[in-house]
Amino acid sequence: MAVYRRTYRDQEGKSCTHYWLDFYYQGQRFRRPAGTSHREAVEALNRIKGRIASGEFNADDLRQEVRQGIPFDLALDIYREHWRAQGKRDRSYMHLAGLWAERWGKRRLSTITSEEIEATLGQWTRERQWSAATRNNVLMQLSGLYSFAYGRKWVGAHPIERGRVPLLPLDNARTRWLRAGEVEAIRDNAPEWLRPIVTFAVMTGMRLREICSLRGASVQRDNRGRTFIVTERTKNGDRLHWPVEGAALALVEEALRRAPFPASRLFPGPRGGDAETSIRRALPVAVRKAGLRFGRRHRDGVTFHVFRHSMASLALNNGIPESTVQRMGNWKTRTMVKRYAHLADETLRDAAGQLAAVVVSTGRSHDMDTTETRPESGTA
Repeated sequence: MAVYRRTYRDQEGKSCTHYWLDFYYQGQRFRRPAGTSHREAVEALNRIKGRIASGEFNADDLRQEVRQGIPFDLALDIYREHWRAQGKRDRSYMHLAGLWAERWGKRRLSTITSEEIEATLGQWTRERQWSAATRNNVLMQLSGLYSFAYGRKWVGAHPIERGRVPLLPLDNARTRWLRAGEVEAIRDNAPEWLRPIVTFAVMTGMRLREICSLRGASVQRDNRGRTFIVTERTKNGDRLHWPVEGAALALVEEALRRAPFPASRLFPGPRGGDAETSIRRALPVAVRKAGLRFGRRHRDGVTFHVFRHSMASLALNNGIPESTVQRMGNWKTRTMVKRYAHLADETLRDAAGQLAAVVVSTGRSHDMDTTETRPESGTA
């Protein structure tokens, strides 16, 4: 049996301390909060030892105490430590640390019901005029916390899973991608430092944060002299390898000449630092100057992620097999490739023209056959 201390900072930045018990009983591990002082933790530990020695210890009762005991803010802070250890950023979970923590605070995690969660979401959606995607994102962040707590037996039931709080339907049919001329127009209207980033994004299909995180050390070569870009900071946390050849390789080599050290940024911003914020400011201007609309609020709006769509679409429409495009973009399933890779209008027009020609030729041959077999007038 062990008593351990967990110190963290709350939402106001104040240092808080909680003590926990950690022990095994009949092959099962038990972890439960034991107060905010070492004395309370030792007293709780002695009580459990006494119940075990007297044969009165009941594992189910202890689990019930744990489920009723842990408050929302403590569970959230432990969960935050968990995702920080995985290299995830706090801003990805801002709704948890902001909205939900302010709503529930010291309330016991197990006392929050599905009905309360759904009513709260409805209220926020109306007041803040959220889209369905934002509302679902806020809900799924809370669901992640409850999944974490349920796996550690801090709660007896998951109030969100299995449709207890339903997700709103989304229209994810994004058909926007760029033709080669549109890419060229954006590049021509972009500032000098942004042009190689736009070109490289369309050539490789890399995401914004992946490109901005590249360093000189990200460029590696195998024993055959082939060049790869190795990305550590990806959407799924995987370590990915992106092959670069031709014009993309020339861009990388030019960037390496400007990045003399392994830690130097491969594609820096206008002042040499992280380019992400500068791209978010400069790209809308370049897109609008190119005569296009920017942003997801427009059905045909352009965002940086559209460059990834464009890579898949341009590759497929130039004869590259779907399985190869999947590996080029590091998609895990072919379904994702089909989602991104939209056929060009020219390809559809060719197919429609061929089908129309087949139908017309079939109809003409049928008319000719009918004429040949029709008997002449005046014959028996």
